[in-house]
Amino acid sequence: FVFDAFGILSRQRKPLSVRCIRANPPTGRGEDVSVVFDLMIHDIDLVCRLGLGAPVSVASEGCADEVEAEVTCAGGAVVTMKASRLSPVRDRRMRLVYDDGIVEIDFVNRTIENTTGAALKASFDDASPNPAFTDPLGYGVSRFIDAVRGEAAPAITGEEARAALEWALMIESARAGVAPVRIMERARA
Repeated sequence: FVFDAFGILSRQRKPLSVRCIRANPPTGRGEDVSVVFDLMIHDIDLVCRLGLGAPVSVASEGCADEVEAEVTCAGGAVVTMKASRLSPVRDRRMRLVYDDGIVEIDFVNRTIENTTGAALKASFDDASPNPAFTDPLGYGVSRFIDAVRGEAAPAITGEEARAALEWALMIESARAGVAPVRIMERARA
């Protein structure tokens, strides 16, 4: 939602590289799944929406509570992601490097820096803030309910969700040192 509100998805340029960090102190929540499916999946979804192409190489290391991954996309972009449930502080940042500059978003401190020269559509400190900024979870739930009621299109399509899940499975496979299994191959097996 934030990418849409900022206008990042409507940029004519694709990032050359993306760096995502999503870290939390331990909470006891979500410990039944890997941090890839608990936290990193949100950044994977955002990255997939940038249209960088399918992963051609995936490297990953860590444990169930802290994972770092590097994904090289078909378009040549390199995406590095870190997700942790072991951090002493909350940290949610994204850095997008374009051929014309850099966009850095700090989701915790609600700041954005843009050196690209291209104006963004909104910022965290606008006079009438976008609900995607003030309450992203509430905004997402509202969008979901509207879609269920048939009042709006889903914010994320099934294809987009599947792409994010495939990235997550590839990252987990790389971390475990096994060959990734694509979703359709798994369904046929």
